[in-house]
Amino acid sequence: MSVATQIANQLVSAIRAGELAVGERLPSESELAAQFGVSRASVREALSSLQFSGYVETARGSGTVVISTTAIGQSPIVDAGIRRPSDLIDVIEARLLVEPEVIRQGAMDPLPATLRSAERMLEGMQVSLADERHDHSSDLGLHRALIRACRNSVLVETADRLISQTEGRLWREVRDHAWAETELPKLWLTHHIAMADAVMNRDPETAAEVSREHLKSVLANAGQSMRLTKPDQRRIEALLADPSPRREFN
Repeated sequence: MSVATQIANQLVSAIRAGELAVGERLPSESELAAQFGVSRASVREALSSLQFSGYVETARGSGTVVISTTAIGQSPIVDAGIRRPSDLIDVIEARLLVEPEVIRQGAMDPLPATLRSAERMLEGMQVSLADERHDHSSDLGLHRALIRACRNSVLVETADRLISQTEGRLWREVRDHAWAETELPKLWLTHHIAMADAVMNRDPETAAEVSREHLKSVLANAGQSMRLTKPDQRRIEALLADPSPRREFN
């Protein structure tokens, strides 16, 4: 277990125990480094992991604030009206239509502050996967960070509303199936790195293409983890067969 993960685990324990309350600002990176007797780099990695997992939120000039006592994907199940596989497929299909376009628009002229947030979330995902800390069970926070590079608030709100519909027992089962896999989260990490690189390099077509490919992977995982009717199976097959350009993302 890395030093960063040990620090993250201790901070998570303090958050869950109420020693660090929701809304409370954490000490600075320098103060935490002195407290734990480690480098600032290790503290930064730990905080990135907590941000990716959904425990904290970090804003430049405002420090790091506790926002939740549970990780993304581990909070009490909320009924979002998604009860059948067909409902879940509806949401992913809608995201396939909307999210790549929002990412594409964001890559044309990205908001700098959102890029910093996405970079930190990516660092957190890398730390989490390296130490197999899967308590987050979701990369939704990173999706939100990437769509917010777009300057069109209506598009961002539309994409965010669709992402917000990924709650409920069925979604939880699908996510648990994905994050229990060894290779799938690693593949998704390469997708997110490629998306962030494309946005930062102002390459809108690649950004949209990778977003689409990632969401198809999400759809394929959903199809493998649910009991489907034949019409639902055919629908997923049709969406996955969409002849969009494909590349290898390394």
